[in-house]
Amino acid sequence: MVSIRRRTKCIDSIKQEDGTVVSEQSDISNAIYGFFEQKWMVQGIIEDGWPSLKSQKNYLAQFAGVLDGEVTKDEIWAVVRSLGRNKAPGGDGITASFFKYF
Repeated sequence: MVSIRRRTKCIDSIKQEDGTVVSEQSDISNAIYGFFEQKWMVQGIIEDGWPSLKSQKNYLAQFAGVLDGEVTKDEIWAVVRSLGRNKAPGGDGITASFFKYF
């Protein structure tokens, strides 16, 4: 089922900025890449109001012990239990219900 879903959720063709339609996968990839390359090249980065790197390091240092600590079995089960049933399965198609049951 996953392979069927994957085949149906692909881009068969795309219209480029000049109006031509391409259907080869390499041409589609190049068109998409070129679009985003152009989109992000035009915009500059505005750094006003961003926290300094030093302040970010100080902030993250507060959580270093928690982030570097071991993950417990209870923490994993708490997350699994909080997942919605049959919601947003991963690429393998296994839903949260499977993990809750087994």
